[in-house]
Amino acid sequence: MATFAFVHGAFMRGAHFAVVAERLRGAGHRTVAPDLPATDPAAGAAEYARLVAAAAGDTGDLVVVAHSMGGLTAPVVATLRPVRRIVYLAALVPEPGRSFDDVSWHDPRIAAPYVPQTHSLASEDGSASVGPARAAEVYFHDASPARRQWAYSLMRPQQWKILREPCPLDAMPSVDATVVACRQDRLVSPSWLSHVASERLGTEAITIDGGHCPMVSRPGELVRLLIALA
Repeated sequence: MATFAFVHGAFMRGAHFAVVAERLRGAGHRTVAPDLPATDPAAGAAEYARLVAAAAGDTGDLVVVAHSMGGLTAPVVATLRPVRRIVYLAALVPEPGRSFDDVSWHDPRIAAPYVPQTHSLASEDGSASVGPARAAEVYFHDASPARRQWAYSLMRPQQWKILREPCPLDAMPSVDATVVACRQDRLVSPSWLSHVASERLGTEAITIDGGHCPMVSRPGELVRLLIALA
């Protein structure tokens, strides 16, 4: 049985994977889902990756599931300890040596074609946060009202060093990669993810129905997919 390490995205917590993790444990797998130091302005990919590696322990069969901005952390984890597979779930995929801010500035295809009516809220300390209207519009639009409310209650501010710093990798790690794109994603373009899967990771993206956060809106489908990959 595998150990699944969940790497959450911006504004999120490990608890956003609680339903998925519970079902995977019921199927005999081990799970870890640490809260990353998202509110620390000095924390970047290296700090995030060390925390994930420590949470995973010394398991020999680790699958790292990286959601959204967690994709910038996952390959760094693979430089710290053995990783059997990285699953990029509606995730950003880094370019070694470049900041993701620079990558996205030069590649507008990354953003989904959806035009949001709401925006993140900037704070004086340099962080940003998500209000309930934006959460409902672009993160959890395909979830039930009850699950949407639960997921929003877990959200928190996010600092941005991880986007602004150069990716600390010299090259992408030699680890099996699976890219999962979500057809109704309103943040990360599924067509861009399909391109990245082919051109940068040498694989074909798996496309599933749903919005940006399938661990909230479609946990059963995500669990079935992860078990198949294990």
